[in-house]
Amino acid sequence: MELDADRRRRRGGKDHISELPDDLLHNILVHLSSTAAAARTSLLSHRWRYVWAYMPEIVFHRDSTTPALSLDSIDAALQACSAPTIRRLEIRLCQDKLDVHHVAQWLRFASQRLVGSLDLSLILQLLDSVKNKELMLPVCERATEISVSTWSSLVLRPPATGSFKALIHLKICYIRMDGRELGRLVSLQCPCLRKLSVIGPLVAACEVSISSESLKSIKYHCSYTRKLELTTPRLTKISASLAKEAYVVAPKLEKISWDDTYDPSRHQFVVTGRHLRRLSTSASRSPLLIRRFDTIDELRLYVSIPPGTEGYISFQKDMCTLPTCQTLWLTVRSRHRLTPSIFYILERTSHIRKLKLNLDPTPPLK
Repeated sequence: MELDADRRRRRGGKDHISELPDDLLHNILVHLSSTAAAARTSLLSHRWRYVWAYMPEIVFHRDSTTPALSLDSIDAALQACSAPTIRRLEIRLCQDKLDVHHVAQWLRFASQRLVGSLDLSLILQLLDSVKNKELMLPVCERATEISVSTWSSLVLRPPATGSFKALIHLKICYIRMDGRELGRLVSLQCPCLRKLSVIGPLVAACEVSISSESLKSIKYHCSYTRKLELTTPRLTKISASLAKEAYVVAPKLEKISWDDTYDPSRHQFVVTGRHLRRLSTSASRSPLLIRRFDTIDELRLYVSIPPGTEGYISFQKDMCTLPTCQTLWLTVRSRHRLTPSIFYILERTSHIRKLKLNLDPTPPLK
């Protein structure tokens, strides 16, 4: 390709694309599928040889277009990067096994250059290759979003000191953490954090305590959580499960998604008033949570009716008192006749303006 370009120049033709300013070329390269594809443009001409190295975004995906992508090639690309700052670093791989040393280098690069979002997603086929190994998360002072997902038994260790001053969104999925370290990270080292998502098991059973003046949304689904304590005066949205106990102080809370059994003696929401904008939960596992509120703008209920007479009586007991709501979402799973069951619910929600009904076809319907 480079020879063809040279022949065109000898014939008097112009390479108008190569005459474009670097900033515009970077914008063009960013829209390619990955950084590997951008690097291949070096073959076009001498002018293009180092253009990709100054791109503001670095993206690596192992897919059909880059089946031979290796960890060493990612290391080499980051070492060749000449851009003083990077607004996006995204690495998504599916590996048989993984050397944690490579990932540590990528995170170190992010701590030095990143001024935007980090998305690190690693799916490991051989989980024992990283069993009980630790991955240190360095301080990324200028990162605004961090997402780490490994689908492995790796242990993520946050820094003991330092601050993620610009961090707004933190997502940690399927990589284990110490619950106390998680609480310290969010409470003391992320002063501007607005959105937190943590999914996966903790290293060991413990209490998790988070106090944040900035946090507005939290998704917490971590096994081995003895107790989840949240002091979050600005929190408006929570999705939670797997906490044996929970104490949530959130006077501005508007939306709750509770994916577990609710016991008011062990799970408490300290909120202002008895109104919610949205509640999503199981009718059979959390009837007392539903009755905790008088009015709910949007009520999303998963209704599973056990077989037999006792199962239907239990369903009627759980649904005998429902809050006033404008929109009702029903996902119904039942071995009983559906029409009487649905009408039983509708008779107790006469004020609804909108109904969305989903019938779960898993069991045979009668």
